[in-house]
Order: sequence, then structure tokens, then C-alpha cells
Amino acid sequence: MKRRSFVALATTGLATTALAGTAFAQANYPDKPITMVIPAPPGGGTDLVARL
Repeated sequence: MKRRSFVALATTGLATTALAGTAFAQANYPDKPITMVIPAPPGGGTDLVARL
């Protein structure tokens, strides 16, 4: 069951990135760094995924 869920999640992620287009008329957004607050300890799996 876990493998099937992982495959479905990976397929959805790849499809989403493949379908995302580039907007040419937009300004450079964001103009400043974005701060993300991750409620997990540093060096863990959640932290690693958030940094990617």
C-alpha cells in the first residue's frame, strides 16, 4: 500500500511540474527572500524536503 501511494504521489508531482508554464509578462516575483517556517527539527526528512 505504501508503494502505491508513493507512486501516485510521485506521478502527481511530475505531472504538476510538467504542466506548469512560464509566465513571460510577469515581473520578477518575489522581490525579496521568502521565509518558510517548518515545524520540524533540523536535519529531519521534513526539513530536507522543505529545503528542496
